[in-house]
Amino acid sequence: MAAEKITGLIAWKDHTPRSGESYCLKHLHPIDFDHVMPASETHPSVMVKVHVSFGLHTFTRDHSRADDLPEDSYSDNREKRCFDCERYEISAGFFNSYRLSFVVGVSDNMNIFNDLNILDL
Repeated sequence: MAAEKITGLIAWKDHTPRSGESYCLKHLHPIDFDHVMPASETHPSVMVKVHVSFGLHTFTRDHSRADDLPEDSYSDNREKRCFDCERYEISAGFFNSYRLSFVVGVSDNMNIFNDLNILDL
């Protein structure tokens, strides 16, 4: 059976607010991995596919500051927000350094989670 991607998970486009300025968002593209739920006394083990996506709030904030510029706007299919360099830097540093260990940690403790929503700053 072919692996299928879940529709609606967003692979964010790079943010290019001004000529010569670009912010790569590939570290926030959806990821998925397989996880084996261990057998219990009443259920056999089962392989599940875990899909992880990153929301707009991970690298944007609301348009509430007087110095917000229109070219700093970033939107998805639901809302328009202001690109936030601080949130972007936090997401890039955090996910580039810890993404693999985080996924492994989540995989090891998957029975805790029903809904996985990561870093909604």
